[in-house]
Amino acid sequence: MDLKRILPMAAASAALVVGAGLTTTASAAEYERFVIDKSFGYTWGGWNHEKVWGYVKDENADGACAQVTIYWYKSDGSIGDVDWTNKACPKDDIEYFEKAAGDGPHWKASKVYISLDKV
Repeated sequence: MDLKRILPMAAASAALVVGAGLTTTASAAEYERFVIDKSFGYTWGGWNHEKVWGYVKDENADGACAQVTIYWYKSDGSIGDVDWTNKACPKDDIEYFEKAAGDGPHWKASKVYISLDKV
């Protein structure tokens, strides 16, 4: 699994994606932007410690799909929830998503990992 750290982008800067953990100072009402661009697909959106929204696009006619996985971490460092978007396929298909931490009552995650996967 390829976990990516998504850094906030200034309006004039290019997308920056590097490996490591993700932390933010965004309040619950604010969102940070993210972009993950791989050879098979692309995802763009916004996130904070309570929600992740955006879209995922399949960019290859290879029979596989692009899908986003979101890991929501609790304050003790354990994974409290995992969400998957709908799969984007075939080529050029776009799936929009909005996910929140927790399946019942929603909660504020201490850390969020966003991964673009080929499935």
